[in-house]
Amino acid sequence: QADLLADLYNPELHLRTRLQAGFILGRIGDPRFEAQEVNGVQVVLPKMLPVPAGTYLIGSTEKDEDSFDNERPQRTVDLPAFSIGKWSVTNAEFACFMNAGGYENEKYWQGDLAKRWLKGEDVSGGQFKSYIDQWKILQTFDDVRKTLEDSGNFTPGQVDFYEQIAKMSEEELKEYLGKNLSQKSRSQPEYWKDRERNNPSQPVVGITWFEAKAYCSWLSEITGKPYRLPSEVEWEAAARGLPDKPFLGKMNAHKYPWGDDWDKEKANSIEGRVMKPSPVGAYTAAGAVGPFGAEDQAGNVWDWTSSLYFPSYPYNAEKSEQEEADGERTLRGGSWYSTHGNVRCALRIRSVPDGFDDSFGF
Repeated sequence: QADLLADLYNPELHLRTRLQAGFILGRIGDPRFEAQEVNGVQVVLPKMLPVPAGTYLIGSTEKDEDSFDNERPQRTVDLPAFSIGKWSVTNAEFACFMNAGGYENEKYWQGDLAKRWLKGEDVSGGQFKSYIDQWKILQTFDDVRKTLEDSGNFTPGQVDFYEQIAKMSEEELKEYLGKNLSQKSRSQPEYWKDRERNNPSQPVVGITWFEAKAYCSWLSEITGKPYRLPSEVEWEAAARGLPDKPFLGKMNAHKYPWGDDWDKEKANSIEGRVMKPSPVGAYTAAGAVGPFGAEDQAGNVWDWTSSLYFPSYPYNAEKSEQEEADGERTLRGGSWYSTHGNVRCALRIRSVPDGFDDSFGF
């Protein structure tokens, strides 16, 4: 175990060797995620990193050619000190929640929407609505396959699937989804039995916003410490760090957690063709460390935040942090199938709270 952990963080080893070390380590027991008994319950205590109070620069300007309208306007926010996890929550950690009966105990599922979802209700359209929305976008493309392949942001299997559904009428698609769309299991994450995604050292995926929140509630009760999802501005501040000192009256914050220059060796994105979540920390040896020590903030899996999604980014906590609002939530960080432009610190996407796929974590 010690040798494999050393290999995982060894900059002299090729990325593929580090990845293999991480996968083997997960199967035989990763010492970073050893469970211990706390108040009679087995739990993996997360490694938390302090983020200092300060004035942080968030969002993007129009000068960033990779940026989107929903990242603007760029602005500063004053944040109190907080802590953020060193890694996205792993399968090893989430297994403790499951083994402790997290899916059976309603008290961890806070709010009416979460409790209704746990009982199997479709509270906000879920995957069904997401696919219908995607189908509508596909209808605007002259050549679906060429458009998706040229973007470089889709796996061959995804291109085949989207081309297939693009050829359907809306009624045919609804019938297809009704027969084939996987529903939330109500007892485990969607990809829990998928060997390509269930390694204990990989981030847990297939996670809805409700499941991420329930885990935080459970962890808070077991440890007696307040754990929660970060707001999207906290997530971005932790990824970009305190802005550089003003130059000619202008402040600057890093484009990626490690700096402004893209390097495919530092993030699990589509460019690296790993094609699945990687063991956390596998890219650290190449310098993929955030300003406060967090790992894998760019790529690997999207991280759910607590924040409601709004199409522009003048973040307002009073509007954005409404737990019971039935609206889309924001995810950050990009994933293993994102292009390098989509793993930037400022990139924002949205999903309904009961949405999930094999790139959504927290």
